[in-house]
Amino acid sequence: MARKHSNNFEFILYLYNEFVSKHRSTGKEARMYWHILDKYIEVGLSKKSQTAEKKYAQKLVAIIREAVGEWNTHLLILKGEEGEKEYQVEGG
Repeated sequence: MARKHSNNFEFILYLYNEFVSKHRSTGKEARMYWHILDKYIEVGLSKKSQTAEKKYAQKLVAIIREAVGEWNTHLLILKGEEGEKEYQVEGG
């Protein structure tokens, strides 16, 4: 899924992971990445050929929105390669 248009998926994952990382470390600037991801869906993923990327980005925004609304942002985990690396470090 992510291989065909990997640059789009990489950018989406970058924005999501930056939101999670910034929220964990300082709490500041995190919402900026959420806002950029939201705008990227609207402007950067407007082509019909980007449907998969758009749906994935919308899913991540929904996860952020729900976590923020329920004050559970501390439970968000990194996605993609960064998430796998973090899991391996924490899991042993």
